[in-house]
Amino acid sequence: MPRVPLIEEREHPELAGLIATIKSERGGKAPAPLSCAAEQPAAAPKGWLKLFTAIRQKAKVAGRYRELATLRVALLNAREYEYRAHVPFALAATA
Repeated sequence: MPRVPLIEEREHPELAGLIATIKSERGGKAPAPLSCAAEQPAAAPKGWLKLFTAIRQKAKVAGRYRELATLRVALLNAREYEYRAHVPFALAATA
């Protein structure tokens, strides 16, 4: 259960553009943390989303190294949700 409620898209038509951007850059999905961020659009400006899309989906770094770095940062910052969310990506990248 997230501490910040996930938004229901149909209840927030004013966020349609932001949500469409999130989904278009993430294979049609809006992961929970980004869905929460959309609740406060000032906290998720398009520049922020573009930065993380560039790092996550467009970087030339091999997936195994990107995921290792993501897991390490999650551990250092005690972000259990992020860590758990990326373990499957890390395992897939090393297979």
